[in-house]
Amino acid sequence: EQVVHAANIPVSIKTRLGWDSEHCDWQDLMYVAKESGASFATLHGRTRAQGYTGQAVLPNKPKGLLPIIANGDIQNISDINRVQELGYDGAMIGRAMLGQPWIFGNLCNSCILQVDVGNIVLEHLDLVLQYYGTIAGIPLFRKHMSWYSAGIPKSTEFRVKINKIVDVCELKTAIKDFWHID
Repeated sequence: EQVVHAANIPVSIKTRLGWDSEHCDWQDLMYVAKESGASFATLHGRTRAQGYTGQAVLPNKPKGLLPIIANGDIQNISDINRVQELGYDGAMIGRAMLGQPWIFGNLCNSCILQVDVGNIVLEHLDLVLQYYGTIAGIPLFRKHMSWYSAGIPKSTEFRVKINKIVDVCELKTAIKDFWHID
């Protein structure tokens, strides 16, 4: 309530279903947030004890609560339609966008965009290096290359290789080789 009164912008909360399966108190938190003046909330469909394991399960949204954005395992239009059917006011994409930031374009266009991943990776690397510099940028970018390469044959070997590289030219060569860029 104090944050709502002190802030000059809308205030929201994000929570999970509860601490564990025995303590799913998310609805109580939503009522407190509403009474405290929060504009909206986001609900992640797992408990704290679950972390990111198991399937996210979103309950029906009861009437009378503040607007709630659904979160957890939302990856496609079907998932968005499902949360809408459950009564939620919106959907939040989280980890599904890691390594495929174009997912939003795919969702908006209702079609799969053809993406040149290798060149996107190189452009992303250049932007990271421009902002952070080489010493901080290369280690920071390794997680992105892991996400971009996930599920591609020989990605494990690629990740092992890039985690040892400290030279920009060598890193760009490894990226070009992995994504078959001339």
